[in-house]
Amino acid sequence: MQDRDTCMCKVHENLGFVVDRLKQLNLIIDSKRSSSSTGERYEAKSYTKRLQKELTTGPQTLIVGDGAVNKTKHFFSKNTKVLCFTNDMVSDISEKILEITAEHPTVKSLVIHTGALDVVKQQSEVLKRDFNDLLNKVRCLNTEVFISGPLPTVRRGDERFSRLLMLNRWLKDTCAAQSVNFIDNFNIFWERRHLFEADGFCLNNALSCHCV
Repeated sequence: MQDRDTCMCKVHENLGFVVDRLKQLNLIIDSKRSSSSTGERYEAKSYTKRLQKELTTGPQTLIVGDGAVNKTKHFFSKNTKVLCFTNDMVSDISEKILEITAEHPTVKSLVIHTGALDVVKQQSEVLKRDFNDLLNKVRCLNTEVFISGPLPTVRRGDERFSRLLMLNRWLKDTCAAQSVNFIDNFNIFWERRHLFEADGFCLNNALSCHCV
């Protein structure tokens, strides 16, 4: 033996081959591989726990809408989440609504408030088409859906008020025909100027939660 801690006899060489073969047959557990497998199992278990937590601790109610819902965030508990897309029109909300709901698997109730910005464009048939597209998408969801109707304006002109009122009536009938819940905000806020801010368009801080 020279410069070796082991001998070079056939007995020990053959023993090495035997050990390697036993490892291949999983009759002997490689300590390095065992440690790696344990780590993988731990990571998988941790991911499962995180996923279970997300599925049980997320919001129960999701409110998605334009700038009108922005000030409602402070009125709800952690069981309700408000997503405000200030400049979004109906087509914008429709495009992203399925992705949004997929990111919130715990949601049981979905409230959508949109449409007021579309009225400014004065394209009623396009607006109806966009709403029908939105309704068709949310009907496939395993959640209770509420369409929050437009708010009546205060001192914003007769034409705009009239268009919002016509939209409200159409939405009410369309939602009823498609078995979708409808929140009639016109009946709640009509001629109640004290509930609006000075611009006659946005709700004040104290009562903005009534729109949903």
